[in-house]
Amino acid sequence: RAAESDAERRLDHDRRLFEIYRDMTETQASFHTGLRVFAARPDDGDMRKQLFVQAEELSRFEELAAVYEKALVDEAGLLDAFLKRMLSGEVAGIYEHKVGRPTEAEVAWRRVLEVDEGNENAFDALERLLRTKEQWEDLVELLLRRERATMDPGQRARVLLALCDLYEGPLAKPTGALDAYRTVLEIDPTLSRAYRALARLHTANEEWAELEDNLARETLHVSEQADVVSLTYQRALLFAERLENP
Repeated sequence: RAAESDAERRLDHDRRLFEIYRDMTETQASFHTGLRVFAARPDDGDMRKQLFVQAEELSRFEELAAVYEKALVDEAGLLDAFLKRMLSGEVAGIYEHKVGRPTEAEVAWRRVLEVDEGNENAFDALERLLRTKEQWEDLVELLLRRERATMDPGQRARVLLALCDLYEGPLAKPTGALDAYRTVLEIDPTLSRAYRALARLHTANEEWAELEDNLARETLHVSEQADVVSLTYQRALLFAERLENP
């Protein structure tokens, strides 16, 4: 208990010293004192905000990031899942936007997902980082993970369509998009983009029975009579030229 009391007294002393230096505009001394407070109490959000401002003024974000990393090791067991998520997200932002270290930013954002598997900010940031580095296979894995973690149907569809864009774009593996487009249509059976894409892919692969099935399902979900007529004509032509006369 005596050791705890001494630690609390040192912490109180550093807090007062931080404020004195800050009010005297001794920013560098204030910053270093604030880092000691942060190390002792990483849950002090107000101190973290003030340190961020001072790091901006002093160009000391590398030093601030190092203290974040030491806090995240959590040898004293001070961090719950919420605080680990907060600190990881904050240091990820420092790495990405303040010191130009995208690899470390990626590691930090992945640490956020370890404690909050559906965190949208982490997914958005990781997708941005992986696109910038053109790490397409890693991005596929991330999008698949995001789709599994997402409960909102509209967001799931958007993630799956982004996955389709990867397969049909930089990966040049268009057949890889087939399952994703089919899943999109399970979520939203009216999405014409998915029907058109499946028709294009089935035609390229000469999958005539699958193409006919796709046209038939699309017919059930169009509202305009002209679209019904066009799809029916395409099915009839398909039967005449491909299915009955291979």
